[in-house]
Amino acid sequence: MHNEPAPRHRRRIASAAALVIATSSLLLASCNDSSSPSAAPGKPTSTTPAGDDPTDVADLTEPASCTVSDEPLHLEHSVLGHTYGADLHRPSSGPQDERLPVVIDLHGVYSDGPTQAALSRFTELADRAGAGGDGFLVVEPTGQVGPIDGATGWEVAALEEPARDDAQYLTQLIDTLVSEHCAEASHVYLAGYSNGGFFAAEYACAHPDKIAAIATVAGFDHPHDCTPTVPVIALHGTEDPVVPWEEGGTSILVADQPLPALAEALARGAEPQFAKSAAAAGCDATPQRNTVTEDVTLSIWTGCKEGADHQLYEISGGGHTWPGAAEQPDGDLLGPTSPSIDATTTIWDFFRTR
Repeated sequence: MHNEPAPRHRRRIASAAALVIATSSLLLASCNDSSSPSAAPGKPTSTTPAGDDPTDVADLTEPASCTVSDEPLHLEHSVLGHTYGADLHRPSSGPQDERLPVVIDLHGVYSDGPTQAALSRFTELADRAGAGGDGFLVVEPTGQVGPIDGATGWEVAALEEPARDDAQYLTQLIDTLVSEHCAEASHVYLAGYSNGGFFAAEYACAHPDKIAAIATVAGFDHPHDCTPTVPVIALHGTEDPVVPWEEGGTSILVADQPLPALAEALARGAEPQFAKSAAAAGCDATPQRNTVTEDVTLSIWTGCKEGADHQLYEISGGGHTWPGAAEQPDGDLLGPTSPSIDATTTIWDFFRTR
């Protein structure tokens, strides 16, 4: 649930995404396990195979010490015959031999890890925060080819595919980050854009022991029969043409796609689904509403059980975009990008206190 599905627009999407990648400087510095096998020169790779048994995941441990370097690191995991890749970034400044929180940044459909990195710029924020002693790791994984035009994305309930298990992959990734790459097990955060936001919400409901908090941008859905126990922050535009703000809206993503389950999920509306999630978490029925800027309103639900704080930023007139992004591929079709609030810093400010 990232870019628009119509065939006539796909070439424009690909060109725009390539432009973002080409013009963005992705400075990847990371925590490296010296035992990891090397790939191409200058691009070390840590490969963790996984068997076809969904329970075949690494034990979560935190060794007393960890060895890091300032080289880029590309992580690979194989799950059910599918190989997933992810780029790991460690702040360029600050201590290089201690455990840090980690933000796993999940892209949307028609996208990948490098494109999402250019959009969110979490790596840049991690470097700035690191200079002040508040750095964090950033991981930019890439999903698998799926049923929406054969584009890369993440498996969610409305797009379930028996031959893959993205949730198992994410568990493998988290365990590897903790056991081999100096991530703090108690401070693993998921940030998801569009389809990545749906995936983040579903994974956190199924694996609350793995996640400290989640954030979604332009993509939220309350998983069926879920009682949230993980804090969640969402930013969503009221004029989003892909993931409608209100119930009953139509999505350009499924305009020419025979995917009834996905169409039904999108029609539920982001705002009512977020309110449903807050209710399931035991939050007070009526949120506190605060004006942030002329076009941004923050709703805060209080009284939530298990510390499952719920905060929703309503971007009036906003599209299927990342607020504060310098560039948004094909923004004329995805709608306006609000400059009034920076989604990346807002998300990290939420994460760092949880």
